[in-house]
Amino acid sequence: MSDIVDLTGGKSTVALNVESELTTSALPISNVPSYEVLQSQLAEASLLVDDIVLKNYLTKLTELDIIPLPDSLKEISDIRLFKITEMVYQNDEYSTYKFASVFNSVQNLNCGVFIIADSNGHKTDFYMGVRALDDKRTTKSLKDTLRNALRGQFPGVKTEDLLDSGAEQVLAGVQSKNIAAVSCVANNKDAEFTDNERFIQGLDKLVLAMQGQRYTAVILAKSTPNEQLAETRRAYENVYTQLSPFANMQLSYGTNTALNISDAFSRGTTTGSSHSTNHSTQTGTSRSSSFTINESETKTNRAAMIAKGAGAALLGVASIVTAPMTGGASIVAAGAIMAGSIGLGAINPKSVTKGTSTSENNTETSSETIGESDTTNESTSDNYTRTKGLTSGTSDNMQLTMQNKTLINTLERIDQQLQRIDECESLGMWECAAYFLSDSQETAEMAAGTYKALMKGEKSGVETSAINFWGRGNAAQLPMLREYITNFIHPVFAYRTESATLPVTASSLVSGNELAIQMGLPRKSVCGFPVIEHADFGKEVVTYNQRNNNNGFTLGNVFTMGSETTTNVRLDRDSMTMHTFVTGSTGSGKSNTVYEILNQLRNVYGIPFLVVEPAKGEYKNMFGQFADVSVYGTNPKKSDLLRINPFRFPPDIHVLEHLDRLVELFNVCWSMYAAMPAILKEAMEQAYIAAGWNLSTSENPKGNVYPNFTDLLEQIENVINESQYSADSKGDYAGALCTRVRSLTNGLNGLIFTSDDLTDAELFDRNVIVDLSRVGAIDTKSLIMGLLVMKLNEYRMTSGQTNSPLKHITVLEEAHVLLKRTSTEQSAESANLLGKSVELLANSIAEMRTYGEGFIIADQSPGLLDMSVIRNTNTKIILRLPERSDRELVGFAANLNEEQIGELSKLERGVAAIYQNDWVEPVLVKVNKCNIGEKQYDSNAPYMAADVQKLWTQLISLLIQGRVRERLDFSTTEIERHLAALRLSSQNREFVEELIAEYTSEGRLSLWSDTEFIKLSRRITGLLGVRAQVENIVSTSVSNEELTDKLAALVNRFLSNVSEEVILTLSQCLMKDISVQQEESEVRERIYMQWIDYVKERAVGKVGAKR
Repeated sequence: MSDIVDLTGGKSTVALNVESELTTSALPISNVPSYEVLQSQLAEASLLVDDIVLKNYLTKLTELDIIPLPDSLKEISDIRLFKITEMVYQNDEYSTYKFASVFNSVQNLNCGVFIIADSNGHKTDFYMGVRALDDKRTTKSLKDTLRNALRGQFPGVKTEDLLDSGAEQVLAGVQSKNIAAVSCVANNKDAEFTDNERFIQGLDKLVLAMQGQRYTAVILAKSTPNEQLAETRRAYENVYTQLSPFANMQLSYGTNTALNISDAFSRGTTTGSSHSTNHSTQTGTSRSSSFTINESETKTNRAAMIAKGAGAALLGVASIVTAPMTGGASIVAAGAIMAGSIGLGAINPKSVTKGTSTSENNTETSSETIGESDTTNESTSDNYTRTKGLTSGTSDNMQLTMQNKTLINTLERIDQQLQRIDECESLGMWECAAYFLSDSQETAEMAAGTYKALMKGEKSGVETSAINFWGRGNAAQLPMLREYITNFIHPVFAYRTESATLPVTASSLVSGNELAIQMGLPRKSVCGFPVIEHADFGKEVVTYNQRNNNNGFTLGNVFTMGSETTTNVRLDRDSMTMHTFVTGSTGSGKSNTVYEILNQLRNVYGIPFLVVEPAKGEYKNMFGQFADVSVYGTNPKKSDLLRINPFRFPPDIHVLEHLDRLVELFNVCWSMYAAMPAILKEAMEQAYIAAGWNLSTSENPKGNVYPNFTDLLEQIENVINESQYSADSKGDYAGALCTRVRSLTNGLNGLIFTSDDLTDAELFDRNVIVDLSRVGAIDTKSLIMGLLVMKLNEYRMTSGQTNSPLKHITVLEEAHVLLKRTSTEQSAESANLLGKSVELLANSIAEMRTYGEGFIIADQSPGLLDMSVIRNTNTKIILRLPERSDRELVGFAANLNEEQIGELSKLERGVAAIYQNDWVEPVLVKVNKCNIGEKQYDSNAPYMAADVQKLWTQLISLLIQGRVRERLDFSTTEIERHLAALRLSSQNREFVEELIAEYTSEGRLSLWSDTEFIKLSRRITGLLGVRAQVENIVSTSVSNEELTDKLAALVNRFLSNVSEEVILTLSQCLMKDISVQQEESEVRERIYMQWIDYVKERAVGKVGAKR
């Protein structure tokens, strides 16, 4: 009780002691670390973070030991590579994203991909390949996946597979006395320079900088699994979380005092008793035995091993950084950061474990328990409590905020890494490094420095960039490095830290887009590696009406980005009636394209064709070998002679209608000015009238008798002589028109333009080739081509049905000869006759489609053609065109864009851009090679021009038989059969026919009498058409002897193998005709008599010349 009193009346001993302690101590001791201690700890952590986050160890690889490559990873069968012989890009595309897609195709297949650039000093070869890192997939499947992805992204790329022996040969030639490794993260130098035209980070820049140097560049990347990528993200986030509190630190200082006293006293007594007895007995026996055999196979992921080692390295970081907060280490998942940042290629060693165990147990137990207890309890309790409290205090606080800029920058770098991981989660993560090998130290260092400079971009500083070099001073390491690189595995180095030794590589973590910059193939051509840019065309034929083209033929296959596909391109047969335009430079495959069209239409549908070829003469060698193809030309020794009567027309065509077309045709072929077209037209009308035609009714009582150019020549002279033009104008017109028309009546032209012409059915209903390649004059070529088109038009108008499907196809080669481009300007003196005439021809071609006639207009110079020809053709086939204006002219007409027009200049031979008006877009087509073997054409039965002289001999013999003593050899039947070959005027032909009829019925001619000699002489001179020549001979001869010799020479031009009597008799006829002309008749008669006297004196007893 005394204690209780003391507690109520005064201070206890405990209370006094507490109060004494409070009075003797002013402030408590603080456990908060000082600012200097925190700064020191963060500095130590930053050193480790530099190696882990920023990977500064990359600058020290030369100082590290190399871990030898296991023999199991040296198998060439784990490597597949192929050579890239030609690269193809689309115009103005950003190829980097495409390369990213290529590499992403194998990103999840646990393999490595690589690019090899092998230079021998003259050219650089590029190879691409894969390295398998596990047994789940075959190396071939990996290579096929990569190559097909490359072809898919870059259609047209050309590759060449290398077998194991080929790959070993390439790798054996790699120089390795000096090796440089480049570690960096690639990034665009300028975000705007993304297209191929302005891209400046391509490997072509490296190749150009290293011209003349021998080296091998190996750019190697290993895919990173998604699990490792996720661990890397968690690790970065954890490190960020642990470091972030110290980026901004706040320190607060203050004091506080408090006093509180509490006394308590209690007493209590409790009494109780209890008694208990317990007895138990237990006995037990157990026995067991076991026998175990264990066998296990373990594949250890090297990347996981590295992660464990990295965790040890980060343990120190975590311990230092987290100590102030928790007082101990808390790393959570921080160790996983090294799994992605160290960069070792995944190598998977395999281990097999076997074991056996035997165990046996025997147990016997026995227990007995006896218990007895007595308990007595007693308790007494008294309670008394006294509480007294006193609180007093003062406070003084100070708060400071400090920013650690180094730590803030580190956190920003981690943020950048997390952003890159976001990109990697979408595009894949790779461990990439570049290695340069050469026997020259300067070359290896130069290549490495150039490559690093090319790859560095706006954000490449997110990780450390480094170049490590091994040369003569590292002789022991070079073979091990070469083993790694030629087996396409990143070399592994032993990196020693304070806590562990970790395997590291020279690789940096990069995303798919960054890898595409580092491993992207050249964008421009370099020696040994051609790069071609192609425009994009349609991948198949798509029409607006989606018609089912069963009524067509296959011309070839779709050609895209430099390579041929298996997609067929078919042209509709009936669309050929809307005409086709084919153009291309020499050697582009234009002729083969037309061959294939004609061959398909002829073989599949039996469509006949007419080919008019003014140059080369190749068609007859292709199709002339077939029995159903006729070849007509202008050389009787090479082919059947083409025979045309321009003045003949079908019965349903009016003579004036035909005459107008003929005049327009001459306006196209000849340069006409002033009154020349009017004179020509009037002369043609008079020629038809002279031949018996009524121009109003378009009828001829004589039947199908038509004029010819001989008639036209006579009528031109008559029209000009009867006109009111001045003498000078008459001379000009006569010189221009008569000379041109006369050129069509002699030589080969005289054989071609004849009354004995080919029928329209022979020309336009069969397979016919007209070879004009041997015609020298362009005017004559265009005239023949125009005549054929005009006669074809008239024939179709009278024999065809409207709106007919394709029945016949006509090919006009070198069409500018006929359908030339003209000026649209007109002068005050004359209209643009040429332009109007060409337009009429072009319109007639366009209108013939309704009769089932299709035209193929082929020309290598579109700029020389009339625009209406290009505009009015439904199908346009454009092969290689180097000339820009030609490309633009025909390209815009074929619905091509600017890029596609530019593509026309670099098309391969046989590749054409084709467009039809109902196609959605044009397509490139590799035209099929025509399967007809070329064979030199040899005519079996040519039209012989030598028969004409024999025919003249027979006709003259008939006329003068009554004036010679000898019996002349002639056949009226032969003369009548080949009369058209003599090219007589209508009047002369009618005269000869009457003579034959008279001789047949009477056995003689009235002209043989002496009284008819003047008429006979006039007729013979008119038939031969030599009156002007005889006039010239008479006026220029200085003696009768010279006159006689010149007359004999003239006669021998028409007659062959005749006697001197015949020559003198015919010469007398010619002289007699001259003597009876009205002008200076007395002089002419005197000359004639003197010549007769001379002949008599010279030929006394040989010839009895009659006066």
